[in-house]
Amino acid sequence: MNYFIASCPRSGSSLLANLLTTSKLKLLKLPKSKILKGSEFNKSGYFEDIRLMLLNDMIIKSLYGYKYSFLYPPKIYRKKLNEYYDYYKNKASSVYVPKNFINNTKFYTGHDWDNWGITRMINFQKWEKCYKKFDVANHYSILKNIRLFKEQLSKKKNKVFKDSRMVFNLHIFNSSEIKVIILHRKNHLKHIASLRNHYGPNLFKKRYILNTKMVSNHFNLKVQYLSYNSFLSRYNFFFNKLRESFEFIEIDYEDILNKNKKTLNRLEKFIDSQINLSIINT
Repeated sequence: MNYFIASCPRSGSSLLANLLTTSKLKLLKLPKSKILKGSEFNKSGYFEDIRLMLLNDMIIKSLYGYKYSFLYPPKIYRKKLNEYYDYYKNKASSVYVPKNFINNTKFYTGHDWDNWGITRMINFQKWEKCYKKFDVANHYSILKNIRLFKEQLSKKKNKVFKDSRMVFNLHIFNSSEIKVIILHRKNHLKHIASLRNHYGPNLFKKRYILNTKMVSNHFNLKVQYLSYNSFLSRYNFFFNKLRESFEFIEIDYEDILNKNKKTLNRLEKFIDSQINLSIINT
């Protein structure tokens, strides 16, 4: 059996993945891919496969439409991919860099550097045409990588994977080899602060980038306004879909931080393995 960590972004899934890899579980990684390294926001790392992360971006857009993402979640449930979806023929593919962004990143992102990553998506930079480079840019390549990941799920055991994007599309992989850990962050004020710190200070506010309908353009996702309550509601809608389809457990991020014995015992029983609590700094 393999394990998927389902959560909103900035809910502690990286800490949980780190904790789980101290047990018998190891990260599930696609061939010819890499694990996303740490940053000032997650110094120990993100514990996410880059190719899978980009694939999930594309599956969301193919299922629900180009404007949707893990930061602007869909509000309906769809099972069928758009068989004509091609990122590089869609207007979503054009990289939008706001006016004076490079010299005024703090105004847009809240930081003195481009933590949105959009300047790294322009010509000759690290993430230029990243969806194409990782072979997930069109319907054919999306299907091919879905098959590849399904093969990994069937061949590998005792693996863990995470990505908030996958909350909306786990059903696409049609695997019975998955158990789900639903992770919540109950302190909403701290959650909002963390989301804004990472994805932009105007998230959940009706403060738009000039001449646009965007409140953020993290990784060129062209994020539209949504209230925090609606954001949570949409995630909870898809958590319910996961509950209907998979064996699951629900835990709170705060319980992990506080080393709540009852919660951690339930977690160990669910994965059938002991974990090392020494990585949790309280």
